Amino acid sequence: RVKELLKANEAKVKALSMELFNKETLVFTDLQDVLGPRPYGVNDKYLKYIDTKAGVEMDKKEAAEAAAEAAAAAKNLTEKSGVSGGDAVHPEETLDESSGIDQQEQQRQGDTTPDAKR
Repeated sequence: RVKELLKANEAKVKALSMELFNKETLVFTDLQDVLGPRPYGVNDKYLKYIDTKAGVEMDKKEAAEAAAEAAAAAKNLTEKSGVSGGDAVHPEETLDESSGIDQQEQQRQGDTTPDAKR
């Protein structure tokens, strides 16, 4: 019986083996693309789980792409301004944590003590 099934579905078996050769790991959508839809349908809970998991994966991918774009933009800005990485002013380094006042702003106003009240 197994031999009959394999011979009857020889094209699908070859397509599946080629997909595994290309990807090594297949997910539900890959299997569905190669083999077609399941003959008896899919449980609704399973479909919901797959959709949720795919959404999380897409969110992670989009976040990684956004971070890469931000890093590239920062690099371009640094290159255009002629400021090297060590010379750049980082806002988090100039903020006085106790008062929340920027140290550069304090110097402009003539007050250099970080604990001064305004």
